Amino acid sequence: MLVRKKKKLGKLKALLLLTVLTAIIAAFLFDRIVDTKIKSIAEVECESYAERVINDAALFCIDEFSDVSFINKSYNSERVSEIAVNTDNVNEFKSMMAKTVNDKLSKENSQEFKISLSTVLGSNLFTEITPEIEMSFQKEGSVNVSVKSEFSESGVNQTLHRIYVNVSVTLVSVTPAGNFTFPYDTDFLLSETVIVGETPSVYAGMKETEKST
Repeated sequence: MLVRKKKKLGKLKALLLLTVLTAIIAAFLFDRIVDTKIKSIAEVECESYAERVINDAALFCIDEFSDVSFINKSYNSERVSEIAVNTDNVNEFKSMMAKTVNDKLSKENSQEFKISLSTVLGSNLFTEITPEIEMSFQKEGSVNVSVKSEFSESGVNQTLHRIYVNVSVTLVSVTPAGNFTFPYDTDFLLSETVIVGETPSVYAGMKETEKST
């Protein structure tokens, strides 16, 4: 009888240990899954936030420079013979753009939002009763604004000259799963000039890429 009781007690201990280990592993895996999904959601929200801020800043700056020319053209026999980027105006735009984006991010620092744990788990069944997870965004480092000037073909005997502005920023997302850093950058068109005929033989402009912080 005593031997049977010891064997039974040993089986119960083994079963209990197995149950505890299974619970620990399940909790660990659940935590990893939740952390991964939180990071994924944070990245999407971070990109949406940065895109909104930069787009608002771009619209504001473009409106402020609506009467400003970024390109100077010279003609020879009614043909564009020279194109020159007005670097002073471009640099002023870059400075305003960097300042506007930086001011908007600083003013809204830190941007906070909440999501339901049920959303993280991919189910809306218990949205009303599951706890909310708080997240926030903070700007890290400086706002970088670069400009690229390029020519490209456009139809028969036509060439396009474009000036693109690239804005890049790094945001830090603070979440219960940890702090995650997300870089974001986007381009928008600042100037477009249609040239009919041959591409101008003389081009005066900025370097391929210039940056302003």
